[in-house]
Amino acid sequence: MFKSILVPLDLGDEAEAKSLFASAQDFAEGMGAKLNVLTVVPSFSMPMVASFFPADFEKKALKTGFEELTTFVANHGGSDIVEKTLVGHGSVYKEIIGAAEEIEADAIILGPGSAETGDYLLGHNAARVMRHAPCSVVLLRS
Repeated sequence: MFKSILVPLDLGDEAEAKSLFASAQDFAEGMGAKLNVLTVVPSFSMPMVASFFPADFEKKALKTGFEELTTFVANHGGSDIVEKTLVGHGSVYKEIIGAAEEIEADAIILGPGSAETGDYLLGHNAARVMRHAPCSVVLLRS
């Protein structure tokens, strides 16, 4: 049914990311699908906020995000099933939707998040992804 699945991961919540990634791997393997993993670096584009960071902060954050996501995939046995490793920059739900369109995903797999950690996929971002996604959205509970 699905061939290309997007899995956004919050690397700031390792336990949730690990659980979601393992579940997504099982889901994808059962369908013979490939995973595409995404993490999002927030934008600090407001001049007042941006002035507190070095000029190359966002560039370094994107590079670090990509390295951390690549390491995460390798450390959690995803090298064979992951097709693309992506890092978005800006609004979380817009980056998820944009990535799904770019890779022509058949589905997006989201995790429920954790209220204690303030996970960015909890609440309005997940609802926006579900409303505006160009494909099916699956919410996996841990």
